[in-house]
Parts: sequence; structure tokens; C-alpha cells
Amino acid sequence: MTYKGAVTYKAIPDGMQYGINYAADGKSATLVLYTPIRRNYDADKVTDIYVIGDFNNWTPMSEYMMYRSTTSSGYNDAWWVTIPNLTPGKEYGFQYLVSYVNGTTKRIADPYCQMIQDPWNDKWINQYSEIYPGLAAYPEDKTTDIVSVLQPGKAAYNWQITNFTTPTKNNMVVYELLLRDFTSEKSLKAAIDKLDYLKNLGVNAVELMPITEFDGNNSWGYNPCFYFAPDKAYGTEVNYKQFIDECHKRGIAVILDMVLNHATGNNPMAKLYWNSTTSKTSDANPWFNVDAPHPYSVFSDFKHGYVGTKDYFKRVMKYWIQEFNVDGYRLDLSKGLTDNSSTEATAGNYDQTRINNITEYYNAAKEVKPDVLFILEHFCADTEEKVLSDTGMILWNNMNGSGKSISKGTNADLSYMNVSTRTQVAYLESHDEERVGYEAMANGVTKNDLASTMKQLSSEAALFFTVPGAKMIWQFGELGYDYSIYEGGDRMTVKPVRWDFMDIPERIDLYKTYSRVLNLRLKYPNAFTQGNVTRNISSSDWDNGKSVTISHNDLNVVEVSNLKDAVITSTVTFPKTGVWYDLMTGNQLNITSATTSITVPAHGFLYYIDRQTTFPSVWN
Repeated sequence: MTYKGAVTYKAIPDGMQYGINYAADGKSATLVLYTPIRRNYDADKVTDIYVIGDFNNWTPMSEYMMYRSTTSSGYNDAWWVTIPNLTPGKEYGFQYLVSYVNGTTKRIADPYCQMIQDPWNDKWINQYSEIYPGLAAYPEDKTTDIVSVLQPGKAAYNWQITNFTTPTKNNMVVYELLLRDFTSEKSLKAAIDKLDYLKNLGVNAVELMPITEFDGNNSWGYNPCFYFAPDKAYGTEVNYKQFIDECHKRGIAVILDMVLNHATGNNPMAKLYWNSTTSKTSDANPWFNVDAPHPYSVFSDFKHGYVGTKDYFKRVMKYWIQEFNVDGYRLDLSKGLTDNSSTEATAGNYDQTRINNITEYYNAAKEVKPDVLFILEHFCADTEEKVLSDTGMILWNNMNGSGKSISKGTNADLSYMNVSTRTQVAYLESHDEERVGYEAMANGVTKNDLASTMKQLSSEAALFFTVPGAKMIWQFGELGYDYSIYEGGDRMTVKPVRWDFMDIPERIDLYKTYSRVLNLRLKYPNAFTQGNVTRNISSSDWDNGKSVTISHNDLNVVEVSNLKDAVITSTVTFPKTGVWYDLMTGNQLNITSATTSITVPAHGFLYYIDRQTTFPSVWN
């Protein structure tokens, strides 16, 4: 056994990529660690690396000293070693014991590993229920810090659905979901049991808030540290794949919320060159900016102008599609994916560099999935968003300000919803926004009146989802979730799970409105994507009722929402005369004159279609 042997220079075997490379027989693995460093930071350079782990009793041995790549430029080193005599199917923990010119050493996990062992948080994963069966204990007496896991010869998942087609972008309805707060069990297994509920609701995509390995177990997930590993707090890798498979069985796409802007200090690439004095990445680190160039960042800000950063995230984009069959991504804080300096006043200005960076990630995903869904939380200049939209990406369209006003019974403009100049996914609320149900119950004209509040929310929803274009629902919005985003003292604290709302008739009526309108979109997609649309949804349409009219050979629609606290008589132009059917009751209305006056009750809506149709039987 030796600790400090001489470094051997040896070319990386053909076909190897950074991270863990398994032999076909499952009996060995070649590890490749990339340690580039910015020029002129020689004092921080790596001198040697040993691999320690379960296979060598966590002891630095000569046969586990990594070779240094012969293609080294001095600032662009890669290291590799093959771990022999592994048992197929067995999990092995390991770390890189990295030594530096300045005499320090660090234990670092593999940035490409697909599972980690966490000394601080793993012990609590199964505290209340069995989230992750058979979870291996952290090797407390062997090492410290985060451990990466390799598993040669791992059994492949048997996918049940292999031909899923993503929904049409401009008729997509996304359900944003935080697994932690979706069920009391806080698990993927429990979430699978709720998928029929989502199918009946009429959504065709689920957007999971970040599930790549994040610090801690209790999180929104926007504090990522490992990008190839699903977080164990919600279940096993197989559980994630089962969830995706079950979504696909029900015609529901799965979109992952991805955080490419920043990572925590537990990220191996951040840790490799870290300034412990400032608690920031050091100047030597090529992957990260020491300080974010834009005003919105937290943790360590990625340098997207560096080719190594781009290469890393291109692999991330491909990996989750190829390995987990995901259908797309929502990029968090996409306006931060630039190294150009900005202030809050200028961060949204047109930035061609940012466009180029995002487009590279989009194109990488398209290489493996041409119909990939790519949603951006961007909020930049319209000229920039239009370029991204024309490329095929989808932009978030935040309607929360107007949504809150209308839920409270106050007039607001909705005309900026799903404007035709770019592809957007509009939403009344998201994980970041105050809940419209809370605003209605706490501050609206119907406050403390559950029945009237649910009617107001129904009237708002009927209008919102009838306007063509992609839409998003924040979880439980369809049941009028009325806890503030600050419930529990903080935006990110655990929120009450209220599946018992399904036992409350007034809330089920709101669910029915969502379900009828959304299933109508699914049943007659051409009408909502190709029909002639008249939108009377600006502030000036308050007194006559905000309305949407759709005319198409497949289906004609007339929807009128009275969002006031008084009965109105609304003048509406129907696309044709004849028999129409009330979407909610099935009752017939004979229209003899195209322009007709109809009475709409306070907080109510009328929704007419020119075809009889059926809907899911649940809660009809």
C-alpha cells in the first residue's frame, strides 16, 4: 500500500467519457475525472488523485491512483483509472481523493454519478415511511462528505410505453407539481396513485419541480448539487421511471424543471476549486463565475461562456431523455444563462449571447428527442423571446397579477395572455406566486364565502382555459387551494396537503369546471389551435362580461364570464344560429339571432358549444 506514488501519464482508453464508464460484462468500471483550471492559477492545480471506496476499504492504494491523460495541456487535465473485480448489480460507494500543489486534499464525488450517499440527510429519508427501500447506510467510519455510487451491471428498466408522443405545444396544459407537497407520503409511489385524478382533470403534461439531487431532503429543489442523480427523498430511480411510464400510459407528458443557472457548494465542480475564505468558487474555477454577473443568482453561478459548462449541460439535457424518457424541460431563471453583466434594470434587455447559450442546450435535447418540450422562465425583451419562440421554445407568461385581481372581483386586463406573436404557456399561479384562491378568500369581495369564491374561481378558470394557447396549473388550483404561499412562515416551507377538499361540493364544482374545459380542449384540439378566435378580455370588457368565441368546423365555442359581484346582461355574437349546448349542464339553447343578449349571474359564467359531447364520469 502506498499513498504518494509518482503520477503516470497514460492516454484515456477509446470510447470513454467523463464520469463512470461501465464494462459490458458489469465487472469493471473506468472512472474519468476532468480537472481543467483557468490559466495562471498554477498554485491551485491538481497534483494527483486516488480513488477510494468500498472496493479498497476507502484506502489510497497504488493500483487505484489515477493516470493523468497524455493529452494534457497543463490546464486541461483529465484523470482516469479502471476499477476491476466488481460484482454486477452491486452498489459501490467511492470518492476522488484529490491533492493540490498547495498541499491540501479534498474528497470529491463524481459530477456525473447517478446516485450519491449523503452523510447528513440520507438517514432521515425513511424516517416516517419507506420512501427508499433498502437504502445503503453511509460509510460513517470510512470517510466524510458526499459519496458517489457506481453500480455495474444494473438491471435495465422495462419500459411499458415506448412510443409516447408529446402534446401539441399550443394546446398543452401543464400541471406544475412539487412532490414534497402533493401527497402526505411525499413520495413518487403515492403520486402515481393520483395520476388518474390528473388524467380526469384533463391535463396532458406534468411539470415536476426540480428532482435532480439537491441539498437536504426538504426543498423546492432549486438548490441542486448533482445533475445526473434523481433525489432519493422521493424514491428510487425505478420509482421515477415508473412514475414517468404511468404518466405516459395516461397520455401525460413529463417535464423536468432544470436549474442550469447555479449549483450549491456541494457540487463537485464547484468544490474542486473552492475558496474556503470567501465561501465561493475560486478564481481558478473555469465552470463558475466567482460572482454572478446578473442580479438574480444564488449559490454558485455557472459560467455558460465556458465550453466545459456547455458540454456538461448538453449531456444533462440528453441524459434525462435517454435514460428516463422525459419529454422536456422547464429552464429555471433562463435569463441568467449569460455571462454578460447586468442590473435589475437591464437584465431583460436583448442578449444574443444568452440566446446562443440557450439554443445550444435546446439543440442538444433535440438531437435525441426532436419533439422535446422546452419551456423558459425568461421574462426578457419581447424581441428576444420571439427569437427563442421562433426556434421552437415556449416562454412563461405570468398572469398572476391580473389573476389575483379577478379572483378578488376587481377588474383587470387579460389581453396579454397567449399573445399571437410568440409561443407562451400562461398561468394564473405558479410555485413562485401567491395563490389566487388565497387572495379571493382573504381579500376579495367574496371573502369568507366559500360558495361564492369557488364560483368566482370557476368563472375565471372557464375564461382562462378557453383562450387558446398553452396553459399551466399550480397543484390544487383546481380545488381552490386557499393557503397563502407564506403559510408556515416562509414561501418554501411545507404546505398542507388537502386531498380532503375533494369531499367539499363547492370545490368539486370548481374541479368540474377545470375538467370540462380542459377535456374539451383535448377532445377538439383543432378548434383550439386552428379556430378563428375573438377575445374580449381587456379591462374594457368588464361590464359586458369577458368572453371568448371560437369558430371551427370541429367545434364552435362561446364562453362568457361575469366576474362582477352583480348580475349582468351580456351581448354576445354567436358564430352561427341553431341549437347550442351548455358545457356544464348539457341544456340546450336555441339561438335564432347571432347577436344575442344573455343574463349571467354574479360570479358566474355561461359556456356554450355546438356539439353534444361526453366527459370523464368522475364527479359529473
